[in-house]
Amino acid sequence: MDHKAHKYQLIQYFRLVKIKLYTMLQMSINKRRETLKNGKIALATLILLGASGQSFAVEGASASSSAALTSNVSEKGKKASSDYFFTMDYLKMATLPGFSMGAPAGMVPSWGVAFASFGGITNSPSDYRTDGSASVGFGIGDAKKNVGGAVSLGIGSINPTDGGSFNRGNIGLSLGHFFTKTLTSVAVGGQSLGGWNAGGSSAVDPSYYAAVTQILPNNIAPVIVNAGIGTNSYFFLRSTKKPTTHIAPFGSVAVYVLPQVSLIADYTSGVASAGASIVPVAAWPITVNVGAWDVFKYAPNHDRISLSGSVAYAYVF
Repeated sequence: MDHKAHKYQLIQYFRLVKIKLYTMLQMSINKRRETLKNGKIALATLILLGASGQSFAVEGASASSSAALTSNVSEKGKKASSDYFFTMDYLKMATLPGFSMGAPAGMVPSWGVAFASFGGITNSPSDYRTDGSASVGFGIGDAKKNVGGAVSLGIGSINPTDGGSFNRGNIGLSLGHFFTKTLTSVAVGGQSLGGWNAGGSSAVDPSYYAAVTQILPNNIAPVIVNAGIGTNSYFFLRSTKKPTTHIAPFGSVAVYVLPQVSLIADYTSGVASAGASIVPVAAWPITVNVGAWDVFKYAPNHDRISLSGSVAYAYVF
């Protein structure tokens, strides 16, 4: 009887602990929702850039995809955290690590998020110089209820020492939906739908894509898989075919080894890249991404591996 009574007391104790933890979790969720509602929290994103010639073409889509991850899965007031891949540690995050290094994402943000990003690359394929690009944009619609998306402006070549500062720019648009039951997102979009290039001409060939993003939840190392097809800037860099009339696959895989760290493998335009997305301080809206672009030296006239990185900031209003 004493053994059974002791066992019963232990069961009751752990039951009370479980209830206490659940209550604390709900309080954390409600507090975070209220903070988001009042617009007092800023979300940060970081996405790695591709080559200088291609990075700005996907910069807007990449930054918005990282912002979309936070905006789509952070507001969990009506769902338990286990419905997504977040634990209590993830609830403490001001922003989440990214899951792409250039591949367009199937996950899009919604209205209420504005973002900006800045990045650079060493050993540019064209001249082996260090150059950078930037992007700004904002979310539209509601990706959970119907259709969301992002409008972005990408600016390429921001190095004032090479004589071509801000000499390339493009407007991007993405539209998509996030299926909360399956944690699947689908999107279509385009880059260079408008803009300018060197010499003041606005004749920039557009690039179109379709993508799917899938969250694979678990409490050990959550995974996000992203894949799709695209034309022009997403086509194989070494191909002799006309890129505007042919399609090529792209994709990325991210493993969240820690709430503040994701390891990323990316394949876009025939170029393989690898890196990490890191949130240095959970409470700070800052993400730092570093990585290697073109690890197999596939890009034409590119016999060196390039190092790339960028910092992005998104604000919920």
